[in-house]
Amino acid sequence: MKHKQTFSILIWAYRRKSADKEVTLYARVTVNGRRAEISLSKRINAALWDEENSVVKNDSDEADEINEFLDIARGELRHYYYELRSQKKLITADAIKNKYLGIEEKEARKNSFGSFQIP
Repeated sequence: MKHKQTFSILIWAYRRKSADKEVTLYARVTVNGRRAEISLSKRINAALWDEENSVVKNDSDEADEINEFLDIARGELRHYYYELRSQKKLITADAIKNKYLGIEEKEARKNSFGSFQIP
């Protein structure tokens, strides 16, 4: 019996406990219940964030630009998932995160296993 793999992407706004009016946007990649979070390095006014639709709600050029950036980020994350799948490699949330961030496989292995490097 084949196990069906689950995959999802969530874009969310990280709200600090302080009274800061800006939030940082993050992407959460989930594969088979395991998560990896990626800072998207975008900050917006908290009042402009639409949690239900994961977009910036405003008719400004800046909001359009950020929403386009978010669409591209989602597309790239999906692309890396399908790339790993087509190469029949182990698909994990961390593997997708590393590909998105441009971290090489050997470097990722080194980080996972301390100072040892697996050829």
